[in-house]
Amino acid sequence: MAISALPAAPNKNTDSVSTFNTKANAFVAALSTFRTEANALETNVNSKETLATAAAVTASAASATATTKASEAQASAEAAVNAPGTSATSTTSLTIGTGSKSLTIQNGKSLVAGMKVIIASTATPTTYMYGTVTSYNSGTGALVVTSEAFSGSGTLAAWTVSLTAPAVGVGLGQTWQDMSFSRDFNTNYTNTTGRPIEVAVSIYSADENPTAGGYLYVDGVQIMKILQASTLTVHSSCMSAVIPAGSVYRVTTTGSVAPLSGTLLPSGWAELR
Repeated sequence: MAISALPAAPNKNTDSVSTFNTKANAFVAALSTFRTEANALETNVNSKETLATAAAVTASAASATATTKASEAQASAEAAVNAPGTSATSTTSLTIGTGSKSLTIQNGKSLVAGMKVIIASTATPTTYMYGTVTSYNSGTGALVVTSEAFSGSGTLAAWTVSLTAPAVGVGLGQTWQDMSFSRDFNTNYTNTTGRPIEVAVSIYSADENPTAGGYLYVDGVQIMKILQASTLTVHSSCMSAVIPAGSVYRVTTTGSVAPLSGTLLPSGWAELR
């Protein structure tokens, strides 16, 4: 806000009496306007100072609020990772495959033995292991999972662990495996994978004896039977069946049947698991 300029002040050393009186009268008369304008300026300055102080207080409060919100967001993110029932992460180095897998995740999860989980590559989720929780220490984050099926290969150290429903059906995440060297005829085996598997057994009969062949049993129930016909010149035939999780299965042979391994026309045993 502008203030009007004062007129020239009187000077007793240089002004005549009449000039001095004229200047003095004008100067005194201008003081009234000067006072009014000066008071108005003071009011204006005080008002702006108050506004500036208020703005500074508001800015400080906004900064404090922003800091608080940032802290809350970080805490929420950490809580989301550590909250029971949400997915966890791990930097434990694991090799893709079946069997027992030990890794460290966040603590405080609601994981208990028997739950099904997916341990997936964080970078490539199609690379994963599916299995059952064997144990979990909520205080240390130590997790042990029995891997029952997998997709992909390699050794990785960046994982996302998620709860999942029990696998159903046959084929998802499973591969055909030659079990000829780890299976025997007339022996019981239990499907401990936690999901259905498929078994395919080929039997080679050493002669054309019609009693030579085999029987496939699941939980004591005869599922399939193959016997050699005396007029056949092809002596190999195959049995296949789906084995439910937890079921006991075996192949019983009769007559002259080739073993599961050997150098001359062996029988064979494969499983989709």
